[in-house]
Amino acid sequence: MVSILRGPLQGPRLILAFFLGILIIFYLRSGPSDVESGGVAIPNDQSTTAGKDGAPIVSPGEVNEVDRDKPLVDSEKETVSDKFWEYVQGHSSHGSENHSPVPHAEHSNGAAAPVATATVETETEGTTPKDPFCKSLASTKDVLVVVRTPASELYNQLPAHFFTTLRCVDFLLYSTVHQNIGPYTVHDALANVSDARRAKHRDFELYDRLQSAQNFVSDLHSIVEDNDHNLDKWSIIPHVVDAYNQHPDKKWFVFIESDTYLSVSNLLPWLAKLDHEKDLFSGAQVMIGDVELAHSGSGIVLSQTTAAKLSERAKTRTDAWQDMVGGSCCGDKILAQALKEVNVTLHRSFPMIQGETPFSLDWSERHWCRTAMTWHRMTPSSLDMLWQFESSWVLEHSKDGPGSAPPMLFRDYFQMFLVPLLRTTHNRTDWDNLANSLTYTDSSGGQFAHYSFASCRAACDLRLSCVQYAWEPNKCRLGTVVRLGEKVTSDKRMMSGWNPKRVEKFGAKVDACTAEKAYLMPMEKNAQDEMRLMEEERKKKEEEMVEAEEERARQSEEEKLKKEKEDREQEKKKMEMDRAKAAADKEGERIQKQLEEHQRKAEAAAKKNEAEKKAAAEELEKTAQESG
Repeated sequence: MVSILRGPLQGPRLILAFFLGILIIFYLRSGPSDVESGGVAIPNDQSTTAGKDGAPIVSPGEVNEVDRDKPLVDSEKETVSDKFWEYVQGHSSHGSENHSPVPHAEHSNGAAAPVATATVETETEGTTPKDPFCKSLASTKDVLVVVRTPASELYNQLPAHFFTTLRCVDFLLYSTVHQNIGPYTVHDALANVSDARRAKHRDFELYDRLQSAQNFVSDLHSIVEDNDHNLDKWSIIPHVVDAYNQHPDKKWFVFIESDTYLSVSNLLPWLAKLDHEKDLFSGAQVMIGDVELAHSGSGIVLSQTTAAKLSERAKTRTDAWQDMVGGSCCGDKILAQALKEVNVTLHRSFPMIQGETPFSLDWSERHWCRTAMTWHRMTPSSLDMLWQFESSWVLEHSKDGPGSAPPMLFRDYFQMFLVPLLRTTHNRTDWDNLANSLTYTDSSGGQFAHYSFASCRAACDLRLSCVQYAWEPNKCRLGTVVRLGEKVTSDKRMMSGWNPKRVEKFGAKVDACTAEKAYLMPMEKNAQDEMRLMEEERKKKEEEMVEAEEERARQSEEEKLKKEKEDREQEKKKMEMDRAKAAADKEGERIQKQLEEHQRKAEAAAKKNEAEKKAAAEELEKTAQESG
């Protein structure tokens, strides 16, 4: 015993080891608690919404009932503005922890993977959501939200969605790996691409790297796409088809990317006005060559009928579509072409579905009265910021029951986020507010706006349509639409400013918003043509107004230049006259001196002549006297 006490466990170390042993025995006997502190409360009688063939639809977990049922107080509402201010300052509220992915069974060495199950009562028949926000929404049981993310962003973007955009809806997750995140399964959208196809295209070198990293439980964050390795385009059609095949009972399929914010409360009333038995392919319109497509990052909505047609067509056309993807830049372009094969064309849904953030959007009349369904290029903190606003709005306006809250229009986002900020922040250094309506540089003849920030601001003040301006050395940009913009590095020496009175008055010139303006509804072809003509006419009028404004400014500048030229010519004439007068005076003085000299010489000659005459007379007189 004495020899043991003289070993490494002696004195205080022995006492510490004794107490650690007691704590370990106590922990092993007690086991883990049912609900850990600050975690998710999961009831034992949960139900799972399943699709065809028993495939589960992932639903978000419940939060503690004590926390969920508490109404939002004023201090909680104020955090929306706080989050917005933190965002524009470049603050990120999410942590920077590194997560090690757990490999799925199909990519591991025989290890069994956990099966994702629903952890909350979804809104199906016989159940009711317990989340106050979810209870305030119309029914979501007919909607499936499908989120696609790069493997490198799995742990960066998805967790924020679980607590915001996905908390009240059934959803599926897709990436370029098969992964489990807690209870949720992320499906590999490229799992069914053949080995021969993968070997044929360099894009799949990245896919092989991802699988290898996953097998070795390595961090996927640094394995990103580049110009030579584009897996994104290969995953679009497969994940659309697979989502329908898993849940063909759903009436609506909404496809977003992991950096897309989806306003579910704005989406549901729109879908309620539509018929899922009719074709619908909806999204923000983009042209690539002669193909009109829906930008995948902005979001895509398919009706059950359209998704079914695409799934059926895929049975015989998948190889052909993959050939097309291999020679194309973009998978959403091939999706549009595939849908055209089944006679489905795009319903243009911009700006309801659009690809900007609240900070880069060009706020204008075309957005003002429309419902804002999606925002793109969002960070986890900005996702949460928008959800805080949406949840506050819905809970405040749902006094008449579920689904009674009016849609949030772009006007409401503008008044919530931009007006309060720009009211107190007129100018910002190292900031680009993306003004781009009119640009002045050192090569702009007769223009002086580029000289300094103050000159740039003065140029904006002179134009009634200007609401903001940005200056950098030798360049001034004016903007006729409101944008917040983004921070830039200090070496650019850029400054931005806004005219706060004009920003606040922006909405006053827009017509009153009505329910008919809130949503863009699908139209027959003739109506589409008429709308296209109206849109072209509107754009033409806008261009004419801009041209008229520029013409007035040009004429004003020309008049200014003309007056300056006339003044210069008058000054030149005056100087010439002064020079001529000076020369004439000088010449007069010279002539006067010459006259005086001539007169002096004449007088001298006269005096000399008189003297000579006098001398001659005297000489004659003398001669006469001598001769007499």
